[in-house]
Amino acid sequence: MVNSAVYAMQMLQNEMAGEAERIGLTSEEAVNDLVKEIRSEGE
Repeated sequence: MVNSAVYAMQMLQNEMAGEAERIGLTSEEAVNDLVKEIRSEGE
């Protein structure tokens, strides 16, 4: 048996594999910059 939440997370991870690289998020700094940009839009 598999916990349904764990299974759902595994499915999401499989679907999202490679998406960060596809949109150019190739470093932790790039991810942090994107988060800062998104957060500042909400102000």
